[in-house]
Amino acid sequence: MAQWTGSYGPITLDVNGVTVGAMTTGPGPDGQLAAAPLQGGPPASASQIVLGHGTLAAVHAAVGDTVTVSIAGLPQHVRMRVAGTAVFPAFGDTTVLRTE
Repeated sequence: MAQWTGSYGPITLDVNGVTVGAMTTGPGPDGQLAAAPLQGGPPASASQIVLGHGTLAAVHAAVGDTVTVSIAGLPQHVRMRVAGTAVFPAFGDTTVLRTE
């Protein structure tokens, strides 16, 4: 499984109607692991997403399911397939981020 490095955020998303803290990860120059993969894999396309275990439970979804995602407060949304789960670094309010 590929390592995911670098992190950008935080931002707030609505996933299946549940408001959650979010971050994006991608190749970073620092070489530090930003998300530790648990199940599944990293997104293979822009239509896939990786969620933390707490978020996955809160939105009543599983790896392979499709979820509705929007930037919190905006009416536009996209459908994304859950590619996997990961542990993300804690930042900000870990209750909202569901990294606990």
